[in-house]
Amino acid sequence: MKDNTITQFTNEDFASVSGLTFVHIAAKNNNQMYLGTSSGLYSFDTQSHPFTTSTGLMSESDFSDVPIFDTLENDKYLWISSLSGLHRVDKYFQKRNTLVVDKQSPIPVDTNFTDLFESKDGYLWVGSDQGLIKINQDTLEIVAYYGQDRGLSNNVIQGILESENFIWVT
Repeated sequence: MKDNTITQFTNEDFASVSGLTFVHIAAKNNNQMYLGTSSGLYSFDTQSHPFTTSTGLMSESDFSDVPIFDTLENDKYLWISSLSGLHRVDKYFQKRNTLVVDKQSPIPVDTNFTDLFESKDGYLWVGSDQGLIKINQDTLEIVAYYGQDRGLSNNVIQGILESENFIWVT
């Protein structure tokens, strides 16, 4: 919607991505957006309307047939949460890192990362089906992990928001 006018796209606009379920949308720049789908991450140009895979950031095989739940972009990184894990793409060096979750990690190995939020102090807050995770964006260090054992009413986090000095979760 722009200026209270809804723009509808036709089947021709979506021909290259027919059959996909769109689960996430985020601004990329003035004319482009990221679209997380049931089968990977796409870019969409609002002026010329083409859909493209985000292969400039990673190889297509990294996210083919993998649902994308959320993206978060700041000056340094593009963060992507998906069924294949939590991924950080360094925008300057075009290098991708994946948060390693193993037996030594405070996070259960089978964690699905669902929601991403950057707080004012620069930390990445990650919602998951196993609780809330606070991460140092540069080192990928897990700074804190909160689950039911630390006061959450349940472990499924679907939304994160900051207000004054509080982090709110749903």
